[in-house]
Amino acid sequence: MVKSVTHRGFTLVEMIVSVLLMSILFLYLYGSINNVKKTNEPYMKRSSELEKENKIFNLLTDDFLLASKISVQEFPKYDIVTFNSTNSLYQMQNPVITYVVSKNEKALLRIESFKKFPINEKLNVEDIIYTDLLVKNTLSFN
Repeated sequence: MVKSVTHRGFTLVEMIVSVLLMSILFLYLYGSINNVKKTNEPYMKRSSELEKENKIFNLLTDDFLLASKISVQEFPKYDIVTFNSTNSLYQMQNPVITYVVSKNEKALLRIESFKKFPINEKLNVEDIIYTDLLVKNTLSFN
């Protein structure tokens, strides 16, 4: 009796063809994913801008809703709004918040300190202040 021999495997040609087909498929997928990333780039940029604007708006809203003793001063180089608040980014109790719009640098600054921020005076070490640049290209505080 003669037994027939059956091989259970792939030939070299079959393996090369399958690797070639998989590489073509991966190249096509890579190109498609790359195009999607390029298409979504402006949307992702705008989304991050909107997120930043939303955080600033929420900060302003929280500051002014919890504000007391609001004072507004206008100078040739600055517009300044100062008030006491219970809203603090730096875990200070009842900080004095000062918003400064620098007309020369066109920037909105938020200053958080223990006591009123001196405008044209030297600062003492105990006048610990935290300053955040919120927005550039700002001309006035309305």
